[in-house]
Amino acid sequence: MGSITKLAKIKSFFLYAVLLYSCSSENKIVNEVNVVYRQREELLDCFEGLSVFRRGEIIQLNIYNSRLSNEYFFLEEKNNGKRSIAFLRDSLQFDISTLRKFSGISKEYSDQEEFRTRILPHLLDKMQELNIVSFTSEFSSHGVTLKIYLQEYELLVISNINAIKNDQWRDYIQDSSQIDDHWFWRKI
Repeated sequence: MGSITKLAKIKSFFLYAVLLYSCSSENKIVNEVNVVYRQREELLDCFEGLSVFRRGEIIQLNIYNSRLSNEYFFLEEKNNGKRSIAFLRDSLQFDISTLRKFSGISKEYSDQEEFRTRILPHLLDKMQELNIVSFTSEFSSHGVTLKIYLQEYELLVISNINAIKNDQWRDYIQDSSQIDDHWFWRKI
């Protein structure tokens, strides 16, 4: 009889543990988010201050310098699995060589060519590797360093939560799940 009650106690303990785990699973990071989060340092280095949006075959790359933005538009075509990127147009508000990230771009080598052949393919490869649909730094003036969009989720990078003054952003962050002091995620 003692072994039956002992067995019942063990079953109860495991049932309680499973119940407790399932209740806390809402705060558990889903795999797609975790894959991106594990590469957070590289992504911040690569994506911060930039935005990439896709609209069909058109790719828009924005580079931010404070409240100024340079916009570059490209056409991406794939033929036999090989990617080709053609420059379409740009709208420039500042000299990108003033940014530390792009200080290596020489004046002789056009911005468009550098982006078309080196920078944009690197960004697109990283996005494809991590199933990132798009990302943006356009909200950095509001305290949101980076916003990354996946198919079903989005991640927010907040450098200083106390710097968020806008009530809408505060509510948005409050409704998100927190990964660490700077990273948040939510289902779209």
